[in-house]
Amino acid sequence: MNQYLRILKFAKPYWKRILLAVICMFILQFCTIGSIGGIVVFMDNILSADNISSNVPIPLTLKGELFGHKIAITPLTAEFTVFAWLRLLVLFIIFIYILKGFAYFAQSYLITYAGLRGTLDLRNKLYRHIQHMSLSFFTRQKSGAIMSRIANDVGEVKKSMTVLFGDVMREPLNILTRIIMAFALSPKLTIASVLIFPLVIYPIAKFGKKMRKVTSITLRRRASVFSVMQESLSSMRIIKAFSMEHYESERFNKENEGVFKTEIKRTRIQAVTSSVAEFVGMLGIALAVWLGGVSVIRGDLTIGCFIGFAVAIGGIPGSVKKLSKVNNTIQSMLAASSRVFKVMDSPSEIVDLPNARALDTFKNKIEFQNISFAYDKDVIVLKNISFDIKHGEVVAIVGPSGSGKTTIANLIPRLYDPTSGEITIDETDIKEFSLYSLRRQMGIVTQETVLFNDTVKQNISYGHQKKVSQEKIEHAAKAALAHEFIMKMPERYDAVIGDRGVKLSGGEAQRIAIARAILKNPPILILDEATSALDTESEYLVQKAIDNLVTHRTTFVIAHRLSTIMHADKIIVVEDGKIIETGRHEELIKKGGLYKKLYDLQFRMDAEK
Repeated sequence: MNQYLRILKFAKPYWKRILLAVICMFILQFCTIGSIGGIVVFMDNILSADNISSNVPIPLTLKGELFGHKIAITPLTAEFTVFAWLRLLVLFIIFIYILKGFAYFAQSYLITYAGLRGTLDLRNKLYRHIQHMSLSFFTRQKSGAIMSRIANDVGEVKKSMTVLFGDVMREPLNILTRIIMAFALSPKLTIASVLIFPLVIYPIAKFGKKMRKVTSITLRRRASVFSVMQESLSSMRIIKAFSMEHYESERFNKENEGVFKTEIKRTRIQAVTSSVAEFVGMLGIALAVWLGGVSVIRGDLTIGCFIGFAVAIGGIPGSVKKLSKVNNTIQSMLAASSRVFKVMDSPSEIVDLPNARALDTFKNKIEFQNISFAYDKDVIVLKNISFDIKHGEVVAIVGPSGSGKTTIANLIPRLYDPTSGEITIDETDIKEFSLYSLRRQMGIVTQETVLFNDTVKQNISYGHQKKVSQEKIEHAAKAALAHEFIMKMPERYDAVIGDRGVKLSGGEAQRIAIARAILKNPPILILDEATSALDTESEYLVQKAIDNLVTHRTTFVIAHRLSTIMHADKIIVVEDGKIIETGRHEELIKKGGLYKKLYDLQFRMDAEK
């Protein structure tokens, strides 16, 4: 029930449209009553042997039974021949069905609009929530699985939303209207016919539970398909280099086959449910026809009332069948919505404190005080890290792979929070600042260049809420030594660089990223092995761009190439999550510790090239 209510909340802003749709549903039912009533009146009061043979004007006198009482009413004083009454009946039915058509169109459109807008709001809210999740959420979840939640799971809810506000309201109302109409014509026949319909409740409920279970499995398998697809498409260069196209195709086919099997199970459940509902409904109709025929033969029921009764009761099985499908659809929706709400209910581990304030300026120093960190409780990455960096200094962090260098860099903009200890800016814990203001003070250039499938101009100006002038963009590109190769591109700054900058070389892509950081003009800069994946020429150009970038900034450099940090104000050597050496390049060389070993090893490797 809670999930129903949560889903209904997304339709609440569109309650006016839903209300108009309900009014249209009532109009539909009045049209049904009118069409059946018109046939009954004509059959019993106009179309008789005497009226047909005499061909004289006939007054409209309603004769028959209503709720078991004989009636005789003359609502109109006008008199027409039987053919004139027939023409009026045909025009009346045409009018009724025109009105019914407009009402059906309006209610379908309004319900679909409310359902689609509600689903759109749900998807947007889910995406916003995911955007604000901490980085640890994305390390635990496959990106393909997250994409599946947004696309497949919300899509399953979308299919159900229109059904929830359409058939769930319309079909019970249709059944109730037809039962009342049938009861008015013949209470005994109605009771005898309707009593059989409760037999369909048990199979509908049973198959509904199965549908919910199978839908959960289907959604998980769809997520697996998305994960395989995302991994393959993002690793296409490696796949082709190792000739693994066939293997990846088979892996995708296997996951796809799993989705096919569960989808077939869903189809089978849906088909069986509909068949059972229709069979039980037709038993009721068969019973009604038998009892009604006997009543007509005995003279207890007029032919007009029998036809009206048959038309009224005959529409119920179709509505029951639709409701059986609705139950399966709702069960599918509950399975999908539980997966969606599970993500939406997951809190972000990195959030602003209630009284968080803005970080406007950075004046003195950043300090790490006894920082320890663990991604998992059993795996400690950093152990009692303490150091400081003064305003305008360049601090380099070096060490073997896996020593915790990048983790230190990730703690500064609060991509993660330390397990213990605190990081301060101007003697204030960074947790006391709002995330937005803290991160606005920082620029990050990583080893893995992150670019978007957009123009050069948009990639450089990424992160700016307001439009940036072309002059400022070009100035940043020149400082990053990117302007020259950009101007050689056919569309220059309007050139689209492809997904992740695939149309650029590694050095060019990195210089675009540096231009982006220069344009942001942050007082604090984090360089995470920004030159480690480049060839010698590209490294030289990127290093020159970095030299332009770090000027007058407080800079953290995670270094792979030790030759690039020889002039740093402070070098911190990390091993196994601990600081084992600190000093300038010359000091550390004299100490003859780990830093010197790393430097000598790299020097020999460069000499051997």
